[in-house]
Amino acid sequence: MTLIQALQRTCELLESSKDSTWSPESASEIHAQVVQFIDAIQVESDYDKSNLRFLFLPTGPVQDTAIDNGWGEEMLELAAVVDEYA
Repeated sequence: MTLIQALQRTCELLESSKDSTWSPESASEIHAQVVQFIDAIQVESDYDKSNLRFLFLPTGPVQDTAIDNGWGEEMLELAAVVDEYA
């Protein structure tokens, strides 16, 4: 799986997710950030890799949202791809 594929899948999952009480950001705010990363990568623009990694850290915004919405295991697989590329 490529980084873009992992981020696109994350967006798909976030679109149907409710906000997590544990995440400092709403699902739609996280989604918007991930879309910005996708856009930057597609046009081969620089992007903040540390901020991308932050989103996918344990107890980070994506994981908090994923666990509350039942896709915590898949999030771990997506995070592994992000770690590989970012």
